[in-house]
Amino acid sequence: EPINILPDLAPRLRGRYVGESYAEEIEAPVCNWDGNKWSYMASNCNLAFDSSYDYAEDFVAGRTVVCLGEKFGVIDMRGRAVIPITFEEARWYPREEVIIASYEGHSALYDRSGARIGRGEWEWLGDVEQGLIAAQRGDRFGYITPQGHTAIDFHFDNAYDFRDGVAIVELGGRELTIDRSGNFV
Repeated sequence: EPINILPDLAPRLRGRYVGESYAEEIEAPVCNWDGNKWSYMASNCNLAFDSSYDYAEDFVAGRTVVCLGEKFGVIDMRGRAVIPITFEEARWYPREEVIIASYEGHSALYDRSGARIGRGEWEWLGDVEQGLIAAQRGDRFGYITPQGHTAIDFHFDNAYDFRDGVAIVELGGRELTIDRSGNFV
């Protein structure tokens, strides 16, 4: 049975588009909070698909992060799991088309279809910033690409996300600044 609790919202929902790819535009379902759970509504104010989440984000480029209990995953615009809702953390980066998911102290990269990128596994992954991801392997930090390749070797005591072409790293008790090539500036 259609849910029609927000008829005044329908005009605002029409015209919100995000695509399965950048070349194709499909009308995206929109998050709806009913006071208890999140669901996704189509532009006609009906449920877009059977859904009920404790946390949900808007769709961007055909994907979104959702949460059930304390577990996160990523779904597509039809409500199908791209990565299962079993992770302690999941983050979707539409520009790079990469998902970062973490579970029990390990983080991994997945592509937009949910396929694991490479064999890399890290203890921690930062945000995708300026094409690089701060990462921890063992007790050392470095930077990887969204494709999982090492960009800056893992020899720092700590590493932070890039901003404006530079990042702060810690080495030998000192805070230093590096550029995207790993050179100290």
